[in-house]
Amino acid sequence: METVAIGFIIVIIITIVVARLFPVTTIYEHERGLLYNHGKFQALLEPGSHRFLRNQYHITKLDVRPSSLSVSGQEMLSADLISVKFNLVATLHINQPERWLHSHASAQTMVYNDLQIALRDVVAKYTLDQLLADRTPIAPQILELV
Repeated sequence: METVAIGFIIVIIITIVVARLFPVTTIYEHERGLLYNHGKFQALLEPGSHRFLRNQYHITKLDVRPSSLSVSGQEMLSADLISVKFNLVATLHINQPERWLHSHASAQTMVYNDLQIALRDVVAKYTLDQLLADRTPIAPQILELV
């Protein structure tokens, strides 16, 4: 009876040590995890529970749900040199989380700036009458530039 109690205590101690050294990280359906080993990127983790050695590995979570980015109140000149004001709303989808985090300090700021420049470039090609008549060709051109 005493050996069973000692065995039970040993199992509890081992369980506590393993749980402390290898904590569970849960990545939810709308997230992706980036696994780093001593600061170096190792793998992209899909949703689920993951266990890694605490002091050696680090997991960074990234929300990959679609998000909106608004570029509002942009004044620019049309091809006939008339000042027009445009608003733009873009939907962001993160398909490559590791590239999104590693490419720039703030990838969202880079996308915002690229949208501003593309909007200016595209609007400058059209006269005011063309812009007022039909704005549908503008979006595909902006998407192509960004």
